[in-house]
Amino acid sequence: MFKRMMRDCIPTIIALTFSGLYSVIDGFFIGNAEGDAGLAAINLAWPIPAFITAVGLWIGNGGSVLYSNARGRGEKQKGDRVLRITLALLAVCAAVVTGVLWIGAGALLRALGTEQEIYERAEAYSRLIILGSIFQIGGAGMVPILRNLSMPFMAMSAMVCGMIANLGLNYLFIMRMGLGIEGAALGTICAQLVVCLICVLQIMGGAIGPPRTKRKVKAHGRQRENIRLIMQIAKTGFPAFGMSYAPTIALMFTNWQCLRLGGEQAVAAYAVISYIVFPVQSLLQGVGDGLQPLMSYYVGAGERAQLRKLMRYAYGLIAGIGSATFLGALAGWRYIGGWFHLSGGAETIFREGFLISALSFLFYGFVRFHVAYRNAQLKIRAANLLIYGESLVVAPALITGLPVKLGITGIWCALPLTSICMLLIYIMERHREKKEEE
Repeated sequence: MFKRMMRDCIPTIIALTFSGLYSVIDGFFIGNAEGDAGLAAINLAWPIPAFITAVGLWIGNGGSVLYSNARGRGEKQKGDRVLRITLALLAVCAAVVTGVLWIGAGALLRALGTEQEIYERAEAYSRLIILGSIFQIGGAGMVPILRNLSMPFMAMSAMVCGMIANLGLNYLFIMRMGLGIEGAALGTICAQLVVCLICVLQIMGGAIGPPRTKRKVKAHGRQRENIRLIMQIAKTGFPAFGMSYAPTIALMFTNWQCLRLGGEQAVAAYAVISYIVFPVQSLLQGVGDGLQPLMSYYVGAGERAQLRKLMRYAYGLIAGIGSATFLGALAGWRYIGGWFHLSGGAETIFREGFLISALSFLFYGFVRFHVAYRNAQLKIRAANLLIYGESLVVAPALITGLPVKLGITGIWCALPLTSICMLLIYIMERHREKKEEE
């Protein structure tokens, strides 16, 4: 089992880590080209591209979990049908999201408290990102499909190729052609196009068989079944949407507090903190996402002993990665601000904030693994409790309440305390579940 676990898990960890590096690349080049103002603009605009990605993950993960669960029960034809519907939903959602965000982007940026100079840069970045929504949603949605089709290496390859394209194109557009923040958006769009093309070639290259039925089915009966599957995909994938977007909800509250307590310098400092924290969070989340297909299969097949063994291995891996990244943060915190050309005041804020935020690395992976585990069990309500309880209740309460007593330091304390609170909530919920089973 351990070999199979690592075969599925490592490519996913690498893929999600590279996915998290997109924002780091944008921030590195923009920080060097435009300084604190450019970093603040991208950070304030980030809820828009993050929402687009979260929609793709919502649909892609929902369909993928149902596919693996059906495969574990030996229902191959149903699994293939789920994936065909999932691909169609990705295209439809891309069109809807593009239209809605194009109309509402300006009002959203104003609502986030963006000042005029930063607003203009943030809007220029957002408009281009919105136009490329189809590639972002397609790439985010098809990568989990590849993982659940037993092609984790190809999913990883797609993300790595996209990241390399983003790196090269950002250098070309920002540093050589002087396109500034628009260049960062163009680099992201083109990189997601690369991911989409690789995924489409793999999926359409025979991974999903043609529709087959052993008997005729009336058109209205088929439509009812398709609608039922669409609802199941949306329900099953909803925790993945929340898991992807939860850090961004916290980011919006944090940006607001940073603007209020420290101005542009605090927002720029938080931008760099998020450039490091988000990829580490993606790295830790990769354990749960990488093992989700295997957990879904074991749940569908009723192999509880194998599932428990898999979870023990996963806990050890999460603890190791969390400890290693925390120690890495302790070793490198003095140098990171200079890489992004933060001003002196912003770097001072960054150093305190990053050291406190890095404590979350020790707990975050366990919270995200438990969400993936609940999702694999098709216990969507329990998964939603963890995700939306964090993003809509616990994180906003801590980000809003702690600075009342601790000032700007309270903003940074909110991140590790949120992870600790969610871990305690899972432990209590699991204890209650065990007592009910007895």
